[in-house]
Amino acid sequence: MVEPTSGARFRLAIVLLAIISISSWLAFFKFRQSSQWVSHTYQVLQETEELLSHLKDAETGQRGYLLTGRNNYLAPYDTAVLEIDRDMSELRRLTADNSRQQARLRDLQPLIDRKLDELRATIALRNQQGLSAALAVVKTDEGKQQMDQIRGVVDQIKQEEIALLSQRSLQANLDGGLSIGLVIVLSVVAIGVISAATSALRRYLSTLEQSEAEMRTLRDGLEVQVQERTTALLETLRSLQQQVQIREQAEAARDTSEDRFYRAILHAPLPMILHVEDGEVLQVNYAWTELSGYTLQDVPTIAHWTELAYGQRRATVQADINRLYGSDRRVSEGEYMVRTRSGSARIWEFFSAPLGPLPDGRRMVISAAIDVTERKQAEADRCESEEQFRQIAETIREVFWVTEPDLHKILYVSPAYEEIWGQPRDELYQDRSAWLRAIHPDDRPRIEATQPSKVLQGNYDEEYRIVQPSGNVRWIRDRAFLSVNDNRVQRITGIAEDITDRKRAEAEI
Repeated sequence: MVEPTSGARFRLAIVLLAIISISSWLAFFKFRQSSQWVSHTYQVLQETEELLSHLKDAETGQRGYLLTGRNNYLAPYDTAVLEIDRDMSELRRLTADNSRQQARLRDLQPLIDRKLDELRATIALRNQQGLSAALAVVKTDEGKQQMDQIRGVVDQIKQEEIALLSQRSLQANLDGGLSIGLVIVLSVVAIGVISAATSALRRYLSTLEQSEAEMRTLRDGLEVQVQERTTALLETLRSLQQQVQIREQAEAARDTSEDRFYRAILHAPLPMILHVEDGEVLQVNYAWTELSGYTLQDVPTIAHWTELAYGQRRATVQADINRLYGSDRRVSEGEYMVRTRSGSARIWEFFSAPLGPLPDGRRMVISAAIDVTERKQAEADRCESEEQFRQIAETIREVFWVTEPDLHKILYVSPAYEEIWGQPRDELYQDRSAWLRAIHPDDRPRIEATQPSKVLQGNYDEEYRIVQPSGNVRWIRDRAFLSVNDNRVQRITGIAEDITDRKRAEAEI
């Protein structure tokens, strides 16, 4: 009875081992299949991120070309357009088993086509009508609305895949746990049967236990590997999402900063021009066109500007402008006579500053101008008036004098002073007290005490005697007048006349 029972148990053990092996293989196969679906979901998510990234690259290339007009900025745009088609094809292939995702991709395709059409249209406008026309289309926000619609559909695709990822990860974990549990249960049953068998069976079971231990180690290692890979994939997904957010924020900040910079230049009250070292003019603002009459189409290069505005002086001005590109600080260039489109001559005072290199390495400079034509004309008129005044003052017999408001410095005294006072004017310019010392000692205290207050009150009208170097005594009538501007005394003017003959006549009566 022992041998048949042992043989039966041995055969039962063999059958159980076969069942364990088959069950383990089936469980492992199902677990591996679940893991592959998890990887498939990550692949779809990665492809959607690449699609959005290539769309942004196309926008970046388009904006670079709009701002600079340089064909090399279209390289990222052309590359991105090709990659977008590849991304859509790959997404269709990966989601061929999902009718909902296929429907979303069918909705997404015309949105992408319209976005690419909008990019191509603004590039064509830049080529045909210039930067202003292209920027006018960009400022309609049509492109932003299209991108928002695209992001909306892409977000739906991502949400679907994230939901599938959760389901498939859960299924993978369940399959792994079921595999382990099934193997453990069947192993315990097999061990219970084999423990009652003969010593031969015990040796066989010992070998079987060793195999089972190795299988457990393999399963444990596989579980750890799957867990680590799942964790790594989740970390990668979070990192990609953070990078996308950071990139979107940086691009939004850059776009806002660039837009404000160009709006500030275009609407600045002073004439401004952006130009680079090879002579290309990137932009002239509205004030430049308004005051000079020249648009960007009239002056696409500095050579065109100097030809139109300076004529025969263009070579000298061109040399002055060329020196700006080697400067690393703000430069006050001085005043230049420019000829406007209407043919009138204006005087502009120029200031320039470096803005650093463009992406292609060319150095860029911004130049601003102040129209000082009216100021220069006013200065010329004032000089002419002062010259006329001087001619009159130097021909009259009376002494005409001008001082600062505090009476400490003589600004002007007419030549009649030397004839009446008998002293050189240079001495009075150097020392105002020379006038006071010439006053008769009997009159000097009175004049010295009352002159400052009466002058500032506007009622200075005094008669006094002076003693010439020859000893002759002359009578003087001295009057002062205040020159006031904005309620402030700007200067004091006066007139002193010789009344000696009148005084003698009065004394004889």
